[in-house]
Amino acid sequence: MIIEIDGQYHNHEETYKLDLIREQELEKYDLTIIRFTELEVRKDMFNVLRTIEQHIEKFKNNEVDHTSYPFQEGSRIS
Repeated sequence: MIIEIDGQYHNHEETYKLDLIREQELEKYDLTIIRFTELEVRKDMFNVLRTIEQHIEKFKNNEVDHTSYPFQEGSRIS
């Protein structure tokens, strides 16, 4: 499992595209990527930790999602 915290620079199209390429490479190794924004980590740590715990439980039960954007519904570009 990989946990990433995205800063404001992730709102740029070029950064988004580079991240997608990197994610595709990591997924080849069966790695799960969980993303949070910097703001989510600063303002809502309880839910960030709860989401991480939920993913750990999924791993234990072999119910794995490869890429997850817990609070952002999969979109980093505004």
